[in-house]
Amino acid sequence: MGELGIVGRAAELARINWLLDHTSTLVLEGPAGIGKTTVVAAAVAQARARGWTVLQCSPTPAETGYAYAGLSDLFTSLPEIPAVQRRAFEVATHRADAHEPVDPHVVAAATVSALRAYGPVLVVVDDVQWLDPETNAVLDFASRRLGGAPVALLVARRAARPGAPPWGPCSQLWLDGLSEGELHDVVYRQRGKSLPRPTVARLNAVCQGNPQMFLEMAGSDAIPASLLGLVPPRPSGDVLLTAAAMTSPTVEGLCAALDDDVAAELEAGELAGLIEIDGNDVRFVHPLFAEVIYGEAAAPRRRAVHRRLAEVSRDPRHLALGVIGPSEPVAQMLEDAGGVDMLRLSLAKTPSQGPAAGVWCRSPRHCSLPATLMPPGSCLRRKYPGWLGRCERGG
Repeated sequence: MGELGIVGRAAELARINWLLDHTSTLVLEGPAGIGKTTVVAAAVAQARARGWTVLQCSPTPAETGYAYAGLSDLFTSLPEIPAVQRRAFEVATHRADAHEPVDPHVVAAATVSALRAYGPVLVVVDDVQWLDPETNAVLDFASRRLGGAPVALLVARRAARPGAPPWGPCSQLWLDGLSEGELHDVVYRQRGKSLPRPTVARLNAVCQGNPQMFLEMAGSDAIPASLLGLVPPRPSGDVLLTAAAMTSPTVEGLCAALDDDVAAELEAGELAGLIEIDGNDVRFVHPLFAEVIYGEAAAPRRRAVHRRLAEVSRDPRHLALGVIGPSEPVAQMLEDAGGVDMLRLSLAKTPSQGPAAGVWCRSPRHCSLPATLMPPGSCLRRKYPGWLGRCERGG
């Protein structure tokens, strides 16, 4: 048990103590649900216990386009700073009428002056990936000019993998998943439930140490049936389904396949915590989300999505998954493009039984459909009888 009753984060809490002792900048990174907000809350508690001032903001995707929105949330009031800086800051944060455009450099200088005037202060930005560009530039400016001042900056960023520092100079800390023993303790402390070791192991095979996802699954009376229930409420359109059907989804690829504006549904999916958008790349926060979204869609809807993708992609897999019944030409095309290797991979990764098999067997990433495309007497059936027999029997 770690400090403040937090399970499995002793090393992270030690880094928080180090941050407050050395007043530098620390970036916490990890996927949704891994525990970033828990560590941030512990940092805030530690800073306040030391008598520090805490300035905190938690931006959302909807606020990204509003200039200085994060700065306004951080500073609800200002200490004594030079009048020209105060004026620029108040105009930037819409606390004073603007008679002329605000100078971003003066706003940044005002922020440095305010942070120095506060004395020991912890600045916290949770979900920095959604911070507006203007506030981001101000804090980047400030982080480089606070040497020697009793100011610590703590930044939490949702990410599928470690990324470049948002500001410089700073330290970065990636939050790994919890161990099975730690996950057991989390459930016991929060739900009063002691799970058998095999159950913990089975759930962790899906959750990969993610405590939030583990709690959601463990809270179900029928744990195997809760896989679908893990996915948050989501938009009803085809954008997320199409992304789930793609090996490496992109905004550009989705627009081409759907011939429509996909921005609204992508933003809704991001707000729901299902996906992350990094420039042109679209990533599901957890692989399970893509598997479930694809697996629960009706077969005609999935085939329609693959047919649209086949029109804009060179991947013959989409053509194969978009047709009904056997097709020797499509099967031959798959073999020519490496389809037999895909079949071998699917046999290795598709569960043959168990509650999750229905989802995984329908997944485009582990699909056994090429066998069903080969008519009786097909040259490919004669060439690979063992693989196809296993495939058609479900492993």
